[in-house]
Amino acid sequence: MQAADKAYSEKAYDASIALANDVVRIISDDLMAEVNALREAEVQLAADKAIADEVMPKAQDRIEWADLNDIKADYPEVYNSAHSAMEAAQKAYQIEKYAAATQLANEVLSTLSSEFEARVTADRAEKARLAAEAKAKEEAEKEAQALIAQNKKYAEVAISDARSRYDWAASKNAANNYPDLFKEGGNLLADAQTAFNALDYVRAKDLAAQAYWTLMEIGEFAPLPATYKVRLIPERRDCLWRIAEYQFVYNNPYKWPVLYEANKKTFKDPSNPNLIFPDQVLTIPSIKGEVRQGAWDPKKTYQPLPK
Repeated sequence: MQAADKAYSEKAYDASIALANDVVRIISDDLMAEVNALREAEVQLAADKAIADEVMPKAQDRIEWADLNDIKADYPEVYNSAHSAMEAAQKAYQIEKYAAATQLANEVLSTLSSEFEARVTADRAEKARLAAEAKAKEEAEKEAQALIAQNKKYAEVAISDARSRYDWAASKNAANNYPDLFKEGGNLLADAQTAFNALDYVRAKDLAAQAYWTLMEIGEFAPLPATYKVRLIPERRDCLWRIAEYQFVYNNPYKWPVLYEANKKTFKDPSNPNLIFPDQVLTIPSIKGEVRQGAWDPKKTYQPLPK
C-alpha cells in the first residue's frame, strides 16, 4: 500500500492504480479465507454439538442408573471416575467445547458400560447367594442348637425320672427282691449318665427311658414264694402250723392243712403231718389267687398275705 501511495505522489497514476488493486486483491483474499475459516469452524462446531447432544444424554442416563443402583457404595472408584467425567463433560458443553464434552461423555459410557452392568448383576447375584447360604447356615445352626437344647432337656427329664425310680426301688429292697431287674436298670441308668456327659443326649434319653421302664417292672414287694425250705430253729421249730402262720405263706396257722395236702406225698410218712425235716422243700399253693414264684429268700421283702 505504501508503494501505491508513493507512485501516486509521483503522479505515476497507472502504477498507483495497479498497486492499489494488488492491495485490494490481497485483502479480499485474506478476508475471504478468514470468513471461510469462520464458517468452517461454525459448521464443525455444529457437527460437534450434534454429536455431543446425542452422547451426553446417554452418559447422563448411565449416571442416573449408577445412582439408582447404588454403584457409589459398592464400586466407589468406578462411580467417582464416571461422575467426574460427567461433570467435566457438562462443563465442556457449557463453554461449547463439544468435542471434549463428547470424549468425556464417552468415557462415562465406557466406564459404566453394559459389560460393567452385567458384572454388577453377577457380583450382586453371587453376593445374594452367599448371603442366602450364610443365612441358611445360621438358621440351620440355630435349629441344631435348639434341637440339642431340646434333646438335653428331654435327657435330663428322662434321667431324673429313671433315677427317682431307681432310688425308690432301692428303698424297697429291690437289690434282693428283683436283683436282675434292679441291676439291669442301674446299668442302663449309668450308661445314660455316661452318654449325657459325652453330650450324646439322644442316646442318653433312650437309655434313661429303658432304665425307667425296666425299673418300673420292680414292685414294692417281691413275689410271694412258691416254695419254702424247712429250717432248723431250735427255739421255735418249723412245723406246718408255724409255717402256715408265716406272713409270706398264709399269715394264718389254721391253713396248715393246705400245706399238708399239697406236700404229703413227699413226706417220709405221708400219714403224719407233724413229721417234717430241715431242708425239706414244701410247695406253697396259692389260696387267694396270689401270684407265687421262686423259693423263699430271707433277704427278700414280702407283702403279708391278708388273713
